Parts: sequence; C-alpha cells; structure tokens
Amino acid sequence: MTASPRRAALRALAGLALVAAAPLAASCAIPTSAVRDAEGKAVIRYQGWPGTVLWQELAEDLGYFHKVKLQWVGSTTSGPQDIQSVATDQVDVGQAFDGAVVKLVAAKAKVQSVITYYGADQVEPNTAYVVLDDSPIRDSKDLIGKSVALNTMGAHSEMVLREWLFRQGVPEQEAGKLTEVVVPPVSQETALRNRQVDAAALSGGFLIAAERRGGLRRVFSDQSLFGPFGYGSQVFRKGYIQANPDVLKDYVQGVARALVWAQSRAPEEVRAKFLDIIRRRHRAESVEAVQYYMTSTVPAKGGVMRDAEFQVWIDRLVRTGKLSPGQVRAEDAYTNEFNPYLAGEEQGAAA
Repeated sequence: MTASPRRAALRALAGLALVAAAPLAASCAIPTSAVRDAEGKAVIRYQGWPGTVLWQELAEDLGYFHKVKLQWVGSTTSGPQDIQSVATDQVDVGQAFDGAVVKLVAAKAKVQSVITYYGADQVEPNTAYVVLDDSPIRDSKDLIGKSVALNTMGAHSEMVLREWLFRQGVPEQEAGKLTEVVVPPVSQETALRNRQVDAAALSGGFLIAAERRGGLRRVFSDQSLFGPFGYGSQVFRKGYIQANPDVLKDYVQGVARALVWAQSRAPEEVRAKFLDIIRRRHRAESVEAVQYYMTSTVPAKGGVMRDAEFQVWIDRLVRTGKLSPGQVRAEDAYTNEFNPYLAGEEQGAAA
C-alpha cells in the first residue's frame, strides 16, 4: 500500500472512534448528596461498556447491594471520558486506567479511586500487543515508525506501550515516531488483518478470540511488563465520597464481593452469568467478547489497590515532564477505606 492511501485509511479508522472529551467542571456547585429513590436507596448513575458486564452490574444482579440502585445512562468505550464524566457530575461512578486517574487528579479534579476493576493476574494479561505472523516486528525497535491500533488515547494501551518502550531503552524522541491510531476494540482485529495498521493492542475477550483464530503473534503484554498488577480503578467525586460514606461502603463491598464471586468460580459459570445479564438488559450489543472470558484479571482479592499501581504512572508523567515532582502522590489518587477485603473484614461477604 502506498503512503497516501495508508494515511487515508488510518484517518478513516480514527474517525470511527472520536470521543468528545468532557471538559472539567469550572464550577464548585456540583451537588454532593446522593439522589434517593422511593425506597430510600442511593441511585448511582454510570455508563456501561458495550458487550461487557461491569462488576457493579454483576453485584446488583447477585443481590449484593443493600443501599444502592444502579442507573445506566448510556455507554462508552473510553476510560478517560468515563472518569471525566464523574468529575463533571454527568455520572456518579466511572472507571479508567490508573494513569488516566492520576492525570485527572493532577488537573485538580476532585476524584478518587475506590476499587480495582481490571488488571493482569497470574492467568491472563489484560492487553497484549500483537502483530500478524508474517510481520517483521519482533521487538521494540521494530515498532518505531509503525502504526498501532489503540482503543483510546491517554489510557492503558498507550501508556503501557510507552512504558514498555522506555524500559526497552527506546528514547522518547524515537518513541514519538510511532503512529497511534484510535480504533474501537471490536474493529482492531479486522484493521490488523486487513493491514491497515501494523500492530494492535487487543484486550480481554477480543484478544482471546483473535488468537484462537490464528495468524497472530504477541510482541509483549502488560503481564510481561509488571506481572500480576492492578491497572484500572473505579472513581467517585471526593465530595460525594465524603457526603455519602454509607453509600460508598455499600457500593464498594458489593463490587468487591462480585469480584470475589468471579475470582472463585470456573470461567464457564462466570461466562454463563454474563451472557444471561447481557441478554436480559436488551442493549443490542455483541456477546462475542464475553464468550471468551477466562478470568477477572484483577490480581488482588476483592479489588484492593496498592500504591505501586499508581506510583508507576506518576513516575512516568514526572519523567516526561507532564507532572512536577510531588504534584500528585499515590495516596491522593485512591483509598481502600471502604473495601472489606483490605483487612479481612468480609464477614458475611463471602460470595
């Protein structure tokens, strides 16, 4: 393919997934009290992810919430957009890569993570960077000047890729020659097989399904970078957390219990549950990715978080000049206060 048609194809792919970033709120008038339904339950607004059952959705289906009722307000495929929506009070809870949370905290957004929702565990990575079998790309230097399909910018797939290049000794200036193309997760495998991109950052069921179809090869994965590691978390506004500790306690225990339910059961049972939930909610979404579920990918029982899972991204942002030393501390970005699995307090919370 000549350069001009290739660039046109890349632009077309990028256009498939333009997501308008929600601006940070300039006003301090965001309400903090939880909205209650007729039964007195706190109504928690959230965005879903197409073809995915979120842990809070599983928790509600399993009956693990006592003071909380979920309200789905639409769907997204962008973690940064999701947590920006929290900061601007479009939703109450959102989820994103921990590096994106750090960036939002650095931008003075009053948000805080309360539980891990994905990572890489002993069984599976969250994301692997794959190429076609016949690709000449085999290591970091081979990627320079090539194109990589990512689900969104400024989040997991981009920052893990950049961190891997750094740890492989690739200078930042050289790494800047890499072309990153935003492609929806459902379209990344097709883009790669059609040679519209040179590599793709495939995650979860999309990764497993693509590899089972054959013809692909992993260059590296997030699991090979850090081993078992929490990569993403759910956030609330700090004002909401402070004003509604009873709501946060119930929400986090429910999500933590749902995680433990999945962590302690065979993949077949979890898949069946996810498929049942998706089919009952009628959102006109694909179930392909769920059919390849193998593990929660969350390394810690109940989604307990660690300093290191935020500090590595703080260090990267400082190293690249996007943060000043000391501007953000890991403890500013998250709290395990409401997670019963932190101190073994899960009485009655066994799934």
